[in-house]
Amino acid sequence: MKVGYNQTRKIILLLVWGSAPTALYAYPTLFGLFAPPVDRLDFVRHVGVLWLAIGVGGGLARMLQLFAARGVTTGLVWSFKVLTDPFHNIALYWNSPLRLMRGELIDSAIADADWGGRESRGSRASDLSERMARKRPA
Repeated sequence: MKVGYNQTRKIILLLVWGSAPTALYAYPTLFGLFAPPVDRLDFVRHVGVLWLAIGVGGGLARMLQLFAARGVTTGLVWSFKVLTDPFHNIALYWNSPLRLMRGELIDSAIADADWGGRESRGSRASDLSERMARKRPA
């Protein structure tokens, strides 16, 4: 089931997220939501709280949108998936730093795969660029 954000939603969310420090700089109390920052650390804390609120608000808005558009089950499944993804990623990638320190820069299953040599799609693109380079006058 694919119900992720589309590119336009991602851009809007990133614009809101990225403009949060600017909004706090222009309005240090954010219309009475925060106490005036005494030092830089207070400002950083306020930005962190605002980013957390934007993230939670974005997730809740997406869940409610999925409730309305595709049903409660889809919204709950999406929410559960988003909340459990970090734990799944830990299970998948916990040994990656160790493998990188051993010099394994690519997954051995991919490195050992037979990609078809010169008959693969990637080499066709490079063959085309080589032929085009030969046709150009020097």
